[in-house]
Amino acid sequence: MLEIPDELFQRAERRAALENRNVKDLVTDGLRLVLASAPENPPRPSHRMTKAPVSIGKDHTIPVLSNDAMAELLEGEGERLP
Repeated sequence: MLEIPDELFQRAERRAALENRNVKDLVTDGLRLVLASAPENPPRPSHRMTKAPVSIGKDHTIPVLSNDAMAELLEGEGERLP
C-alpha cells in the first residue's frame, strides 16, 4: 500500500485528467524519471566514529589512544605487532 499526501494526490489527479491518463501511469512515469537519474548503488552513509571518547553506556567510555599507546598495551598483554 502506498500512502500519498492528499494535496499531492489531488494535484496528480488533476494532472492525469489534463493529460487523459490515470494516476497510476503518472506515478509510474515519475518513479522511472527519479530512478533513472539516481545512481544504481548510492554511497552508504559512513557510520565511522568521528569523536572520542565515545560514550558506550553510563559511566563507560573508550579512551583516546595513539597507535603507539595501543601497541604498548597489546605488547604488555603478550601480543606482538608486526
